[in-house]
Amino acid sequence: MIDGDTDEFIDAVEGGDDLTFMYNGQKFSLRGYTQNGKATLYLDRLDPPADDYVLVLVGSHFNYPVQAFLEAPVWDGKTFMEVEEEIQLLD
Repeated sequence: MIDGDTDEFIDAVEGGDDLTFMYNGQKFSLRGYTQNGKATLYLDRLDPPADDYVLVLVGSHFNYPVQAFLEAPVWDGKTFMEVEEEIQLLD
């Protein structure tokens, strides 16, 4: 991870923190929200803007679906761990 630590990034995802980062010339935002006991992660592409969320993952009873995020092949068909060295943390 460029300008960040992968373990700290994953810890922030587990906490539902707002994260902004770049991958392959695109700017992304990852946010966590908890509503009615369901912890949900929203991945949005900010630049260029996407019409809808890139990824929405619903966890269980106040637990964010971190493993599902790490395993989702949304990075040009690759998982987060396969491209984490190319991701630049902006926050």
